[in-house]
Amino acid sequence: MTDSEDFATLFARHEAGPGLQRGQIVKGRIIQITGEHVFVDVGGKGEAWIDRAELVDDEGRLRVAVGDAVEATVVSTGEEVRLSHKLRQGSQAREALGAAAESGIPVEGKVAAVIKGGYEVTVAGQRAFCPMSQMDLRRTEAPEDHVGRVLEFRITRYGENGRNVVLSPAACCSRSRRP
Repeated sequence: MTDSEDFATLFARHEAGPGLQRGQIVKGRIIQITGEHVFVDVGGKGEAWIDRAELVDDEGRLRVAVGDAVEATVVSTGEEVRLSHKLRQGSQAREALGAAAESGIPVEGKVAAVIKGGYEVTVAGQRAFCPMSQMDLRRTEAPEDHVGRVLEFRITRYGENGRNVVLSPAACCSRSRRP
């Protein structure tokens, strides 16, 4: 900051910064909840909304309240910014997986089983495939040791409208945990 730049100038420059982009992960605070939507303040970038159905538990109870912080993925931009709190099953999951494939953002998946040539991984309720050669740097003596692990993956191939998804562990940001 130079002597000629004051706080107001810096703030205005920050406010005019780049807008939200599809696939971007944003953090915000819930400012309003309606019957269908949860509105989120995403800082200087404005407001966005999440489908309320994404934020309810199995019994239909809302898991968040006004003032709670949330992290979500930008699904669409334009006049309205739509967010997805989690990748969902069905067409919405395929749409979110497509956005993740396009943008290169990692997705979280659970290794479900060892299958011929690799692993079956569940990502957003969808079946995906991770080649055995991609899972480790060296050949694994006990491939079944990976079953049950939750890892971050990058989508290397997204075809047939989400019915053919191939993954590779996101080595740069890989984390694993047992459920």
